[in-house]
Amino acid sequence: MKKRILIVDDSEMMREFLAHQLNEKYETVVAASSEEAIRKLEIEFLPDLILTDYSMEGQSGLDLLQHVKKSTELEHICVVVLSSKMQSKEKVNCLQAGADDYILKPFNPIELQLRIDKVLNLRRQSMSVIVSREQSVSVIVNS
Repeated sequence: MKKRILIVDDSEMMREFLAHQLNEKYETVVAASSEEAIRKLEIEFLPDLILTDYSMEGQSGLDLLQHVKKSTELEHICVVVLSSKMQSKEKVNCLQAGADDYILKPFNPIELQLRIDKVLNLRRQSMSVIVSREQSVSVIVNS
């Protein structure tokens, strides 16, 4: 089963490019704004990872990130932020808010793919450790 990625960018060209780059390996859904992404998250699509632009009309990618990380139903979702903003302040803000990675535009599509793979693999490994620990505790408690 393919992992699911929600691509959020106000540029139609960038959404299409990212979906094309990622469709072979992942199931992708696109949203043109943070507001549309939140609607999709609430009613129809629960992704493994959100790939969002930082600067968008209306709510920013940082706003979306903060919404996701404050929600108990969504906080487990990995978030990778794409940005043309080179200032350290934006990167630090995203990482402090819970972003799993921050990638500067323009980016190498192969690097993007590798970094997404790494984030998802780290999350899978973390979840495996948590499940293993919970099973160990359960065995000890039930003994």
